[in-house]
Amino acid sequence: MSDHRSNIEADLHDAVQSYGSSVQPGDRLGEIRRATRGRSRPAWQQPWLLTAGAALATAAVVVGAFVAARPAAEDPPTVAGTPERDVMVYEIGQVGGQWWLYPERVATRDTGNVVDDSVRALLEYEPADSGRTNAWITCPMGGLQSIEESAERVVVSFGQGRATCSRQSPPVRAAQLQQLAWTVRDAVGTAVPVEISEQGLEPWRTVDPDAAAVSPVLLDAPAPDATVASPVAVEGRGNTFEGNVQWEVLSGDDVVDSGFETAGTMGTFRPFRFTVDLPDGDYTVRAFAISMEDGTLQAEDSVSFTVDQP
Repeated sequence: MSDHRSNIEADLHDAVQSYGSSVQPGDRLGEIRRATRGRSRPAWQQPWLLTAGAALATAAVVVGAFVAARPAAEDPPTVAGTPERDVMVYEIGQVGGQWWLYPERVATRDTGNVVDDSVRALLEYEPADSGRTNAWITCPMGGLQSIEESAERVVVSFGQGRATCSRQSPPVRAAQLQQLAWTVRDAVGTAVPVEISEQGLEPWRTVDPDAAAVSPVLLDAPAPDATVASPVAVEGRGNTFEGNVQWEVLSGDDVVDSGFETAGTMGTFRPFRFTVDLPDGDYTVRAFAISMEDGTLQAEDSVSFTVDQP
């Protein structure tokens, strides 16, 4: 009798091992993300647990297994090895009475859809520069509901929230919409209309990316808080009156070097570059444009860095 029982146990063990090795969970992230877009947190931040079990009956070998998916608890830990991609989002900053857009490249979860990834990254992005802001953080518009992309347009649907956002001033409101339009533009690779709807209803606003919304002076290098060797190469882009871009390098409040460069004008950005010899220390480079009419500051960008010779 004991030999018979041992044979059954061996058969059960072999059957479970054979069936379990054949279970391959499919990639259902796209379906899961679409089904959970109404959550306050992006759907791609919610990991999913796969569970399996086997049921055994007496008298004959009966093996069953199942695979199920369900949302995890709120704020789960990040899973090591999650694929990421770099996307471009836009923050805003005020110079004088004008709100300008500034591009910022950030890392985010790669779900296979660059438009979805970029929009969701924008809605959660918090600028590191204290002088910049993200209007989508201060006015989230009721939370993201869905993103629908076609060759002609991108439709972004939010929950109820227009009344909440109405407290913003018109310039900030316009800058917020341009943040979204430009983030989508960079994700798609070309300018497309962005239709904004509320709870999937008819779009109440259509926004096109406006080149005039982007700061006329942008710095690309050094990277923020980078440690570099001297001479320091400073690179940027400009679109200013007659292409004039002025610059200063500061140590604390002291200007240690200054000059001007020629960049683009008449709506066209063109690069500029200069180098400056600096001893070891902490610095800030500031590039800016001044009104030729009254000398007021029109646009600027700045970045802080450290010089440390190897």
